[in-house]
Amino acid sequence: MRSALIFLFVVLSAAPLFAGADADLRKGNKAYDNEKYGQAFEFYNKAAQDGANDKGFYNSGAALYRLQDYDAALQAYEAVEDSSEFKQSSYYNAANAYYNMGNSEEAIKNLRRALLIKRDDKEALHNLQFVLKQQQNNKNKQDKNNNQGENNKQQDNQDNSDKENQSGNSGSNGEDEEQQNRPEDSPEQKQLSPNEADNILQMSKEHSNNKKKDFSALGAGTVEKDW
Repeated sequence: MRSALIFLFVVLSAAPLFAGADADLRKGNKAYDNEKYGQAFEFYNKAAQDGANDKGFYNSGAALYRLQDYDAALQAYEAVEDSSEFKQSSYYNAANAYYNMGNSEEAIKNLRRALLIKRDDKEALHNLQFVLKQQQNNKNKQDKNNNQGENNKQQDNQDNSDKENQSGNSGSNGEDEEQQNRPEDSPEQKQLSPNEADNILQMSKEHSNNKKKDFSALGAGTVEKDW
């Protein structure tokens, strides 16, 4: 299980600055475990100011994420140094925050950054595939709606044209009237357009490849990782 919370500590120097930061981190962990995320953030933030920069910022992001303050959580994750051992998980957790904010584009960017650092991160890869598939599904739906709207417009124009022709040819013979009154082919009898055929084929492929595990359910649980 992933975690934005760091449990692994190294031996620190006896300097009061770092000793204080270490104590704040431990207090923050205790508050976090008790689901007192506001208190946990205060301890983690203090630890970051007292010298435990990357751990403090990273854990602050976890507490803020739990508080659903995603904007502030992102700022904390961005404060983690690029050279830090926690940067890869920072990108992963930032992607979760962006996804919960409805920003799929930034979620994709951060998942790709996480995978550049750790290519065998299966959860990051799964989430990336899920968001990309969801994005494509949304595009297909939008294209389908646009095509349907255009088809409806063309049908309305055709109906209006037929009415005008019927009105102008009211004195025609019985054969013409029979031709005009002949019902149109049903939608099922019409040949699919290339776009409609492609959309159906795409939807079929996506359905067969679809996984039961989804990103939204995964996102809430994967902010935690054992260290």
